[in-house]
Amino acid sequence: MAIATNVYSKGSRQGEGVSPVPAACASSGCEFFERAAHNKPLGPVLKFDRNGTVYRRGETAHYCYKVLEGAVRISRVLVDGHRQILNFVLPGETFGIELADHYTADAEAVRGAMLLRCPRGCISHLAAHEPVQCQKLMAMLSDGMSAAQDHVILLSQQSALERVAAFLLRLAANNSEDSGSGNARVIEVPMQRQDMADYLSLTLETTCRSLTELKNRHLVSIPNRRQIRIHSIGGLEALLAPQD
Repeated sequence: MAIATNVYSKGSRQGEGVSPVPAACASSGCEFFERAAHNKPLGPVLKFDRNGTVYRRGETAHYCYKVLEGAVRISRVLVDGHRQILNFVLPGETFGIELADHYTADAEAVRGAMLLRCPRGCISHLAAHEPVQCQKLMAMLSDGMSAAQDHVILLSQQSALERVAAFLLRLAANNSEDSGSGNARVIEVPMQRQDMADYLSLTLETTCRSLTELKNRHLVSIPNRRQIRIHSIGGLEALLAPQD
């Protein structure tokens, strides 16, 4: 269940009808466009429990969201019943920015998430009347397209080991606070192994075997299910380098 605070005293996944522009946005500017996720936002903040539904494919796209804490998975269920995870949205990143009137995929909290919710009408208004905000919106759309392209390349050209290595590098790049130094880093892993497998289009067994192979190569270690220690960023990057 989602619990909205700040602007809205009551909250649900989507609510009824199009929400008015929040007073916080009108008075202080829309913090949705700011990359930083650690500042206390002025706006409707919703908390989702593990596997909580933010929205479903086909629902009217009333709102856009920014992740403040936790992670959100964006997925589609294919005709054969298989779930394909299209993206993981991490702190500071946005989702739900649709060009059409309806959401094109499902969005769910992974192990729980804290989200800033912004009405689509508010974002459209600011983008239309504020050139700086319009540029930021275009950058968000560009980031989303780049992420989709990177995912296609990852699935079409890389081996299982390379896919897992690339995924860990993406998590490492998102971690704003280094828990290591130099070429080593401890990264938080907000998703379960099955989620990783569904994102990488691998079986759970293959994903776990690939992690074990990275451990055997002394590139990573796994202190617990929610953390992975990368011993060599360069070593992971070398796995992805073109071979002569």
